[in-house]
Amino acid sequence: MTTTMSRPDGPQPAAGPVDAPRRPRQRQVRTLHVVFAAGLMLAGALGSTALVSLASADGAYLALATDVDYAAQISDADVVTVRVEAPPGLDPVPASEREGVIGSFAATRLHAGTLLTPQMLTANPIPGPGEHVVGITVRGDRLPAQRPRPGDTVLLVHTTDDEAAMPVARTWTATVTAVSAPGGGLLQPGRSDFVTLDVVVAVVHGPAVAQAAAANELVVVRAAGG
Repeated sequence: MTTTMSRPDGPQPAAGPVDAPRRPRQRQVRTLHVVFAAGLMLAGALGSTALVSLASADGAYLALATDVDYAAQISDADVVTVRVEAPPGLDPVPASEREGVIGSFAATRLHAGTLLTPQMLTANPIPGPGEHVVGITVRGDRLPAQRPRPGDTVLLVHTTDDEAAMPVARTWTATVTAVSAPGGGLLQPGRSDFVTLDVVVAVVHGPAVAQAAAANELVVVRAAGG
């Protein structure tokens, strides 16, 4: 006996692909991320522009109006306010710090037209506590061909013909504060021009340096970095 199975009558659903369920929340989150990132970029750009504008608008610094000798005290007439963009790597003194600059001392020889930096100044007078300024006059052949300048560190060497009395030369470290020589310019080796140097030495060494200078027994050596 043959059994016949029949399908129920009525319309059957059409076969075909089924759409994936939509995820509106995930799409909304992605949109918020994009908007947030764009906002950060815009804020950064606006912030950079504002900083540049502020720096340009407030670019007032102090410059030297006159030449100032090493160790000299800075006066109000020595500085002037200028508006420039600070060169890269340079840390000029802002014009707002003018009152703090007046009365300080030049830590090196300062030239007119130069932007003032903190490294050019010192709050300590020169000579400082425990130091003396001694004037020494030496022949040109006892100096380097390029004579020391104010602010240079030098080594004063005591020379003598009496090797038995002083087998090892005495030396003193000093800082040059002023230089005076006839004619100026560079000294030629072997010339007998006399040059006067004001040097800062420790108080305990002042008398010995003065005595050696008076006996014309000093040689001036430029120290490393001087």
